[in-house]
Amino acid sequence: VAELQTGIAGMTARNVPITSGPMDGALVIGTPRSSPLIGQLDLPLRWNDGPWGPLWHDGYLIRTVEVDGSRVTVIAANEDVGVLYGVFAWLRPAQTGGDLTELDVTSTPSIGLRLLDHWDNLDGSVEGGYAGASLWDWWHLPEYLDPRYVDYARANASIGINGAVLNNVNAQAEILTAPYIEKVAALASVF
Repeated sequence: VAELQTGIAGMTARNVPITSGPMDGALVIGTPRSSPLIGQLDLPLRWNDGPWGPLWHDGYLIRTVEVDGSRVTVIAANEDVGVLYGVFAWLRPAQTGGDLTELDVTSTPSIGLRLLDHWDNLDGSVEGGYAGASLWDWWHLPEYLDPRYVDYARANASIGINGAVLNNVNAQAEILTAPYIEKVAALASVF
């Protein structure tokens, strides 16, 4: 909901009202567990071909349907992370002038872990100097969480990236000590 509100407000300079019932033009988002309305719709979320159905863990569907006489767009998934990916997928055509009137999109990743592999060292450098200084401020973690970490996580989610390797292949063993595990856990809480 927050990403949808941020995205729409950024495009329209208006706040997005939240309502509990369907009305023409509404976006209905959620999972069968979080939204009774989505749970009642005949959507191909869960089939008998696996524990998650055809969408698995982070797949989603976006579909224009009629609910109680109102034409709405549904962004649904089996898990919250799928809803997040679906929201970003809806925002892309909304931002680029795409047709949002008759949507029927289904997406499920064929690869479970989609990672960015950082080659960062604990001293703040990046292996080989490929990208300037490290994004991770190990000296101030876990007490200070740079707002860039939230932006980083949002940018990754917007294109379906669901993980990050924080260090390089020649990692220092120090990253496995309790103080660094606490720092990594702080980053994970943001992500």
